[in-house]
Amino acid sequence: MFSELQLGDFDFLWRVYGFKRIYCEGLTQQGVLDYREKIAVLKEMEANQITRLRKQLGEVRQLFAETQPPDPDVQRLEQNILGLLQGYRLQLVEMGAAGRLLASG
Repeated sequence: MFSELQLGDFDFLWRVYGFKRIYCEGLTQQGVLDYREKIAVLKEMEANQITRLRKQLGEVRQLFAETQPPDPDVQRLEQNILGLLQGYRLQLVEMGAAGRLLASG
């Protein structure tokens, strides 16, 4: 929730005041390099893996809705995909609002 509020604040500062940079407190030079590397990995994941997972989740849910009685294997597959997506969201939260902005473009 707090991260969502920060994203709105950052967006406002960029649009209204033209801010171009956000500084993250407590990062060393090596920490900045590590942070940027993590952001690059998350950006790559979003572009490839996460997009595919979301599509697969839709397909699995459609299959799940069509099968009566519900197939336990399909349900397990849905739970696995949801777990992977949740892990990705947790990594985004760990990066904070600034990291989410960097990862989004």
